[in-house]
Amino acid sequence: MKIIVTTAAALAFAISAVASPASAGVQPVIVSVDISDLDLSDEAAVEKLEKRLAGQIRLACGVPNTRSSRSMRAVRACRAYFNERVGVALSEIAERPERYADLEVLTLRT
Repeated sequence: MKIIVTTAAALAFAISAVASPASAGVQPVIVSVDISDLDLSDEAAVEKLEKRLAGQIRLACGVPNTRSSRSMRAVRACRAYFNERVGVALSEIAERPERYADLEVLTLRT
């Protein structure tokens, strides 16, 4: 059973530097990845985490309807939002990998 750890949720909330899509009245989007098998002090494991996050971001943000510029903008905004959060989270992990040693799931949300 996967447990979403509140530390990860608090990190996701704390690193929100710009208005999120959720603030515009849009359904919140949540990206969660299993990190229980990763030693985040290892660079190769962090690369795996990046790939997992990228895949989950694509799934969570969806595929734009190419006939709708609004849909395309929404998907781009969602992906940009999470990519920014991932950059901040990865910086935090690089600085303090031990802080994430006991986490099973890393969760980012709008």
